[in-house]
Amino acid sequence: MKPVVTISAVLMASLVLGACEKSDNVTQLHAEAVATAKYYAPRVDELAKRRDSIFQRGRAVPGNLPDVPEIVRVGDAIVPRLADRAIYDGHLAGRAI
Repeated sequence: MKPVVTISAVLMASLVLGACEKSDNVTQLHAEAVATAKYYAPRVDELAKRRDSIFQRGRAVPGNLPDVPEIVRVGDAIVPRLADRAIYDGHLAGRAI
């Protein structure tokens, strides 16, 4: 399975690396973080479409199957990542990049 990099992970890495740099590099580091986020945006969009497709198919699954509680648990684990994506989308909508 390929590793998935979330937007929050990219931004966190940028902040951590930025703390080690000189303060005059902030503009450059911001540009690098934005470029990295743009690079991964198509992959994140692809995964979001896949997620939506899975959720759509999941709605047709009867609720009395033995694995449904596990599926619900996994779905609940995805919710914070959906919030990350909403924050990311809002950030891009509010800025001219």
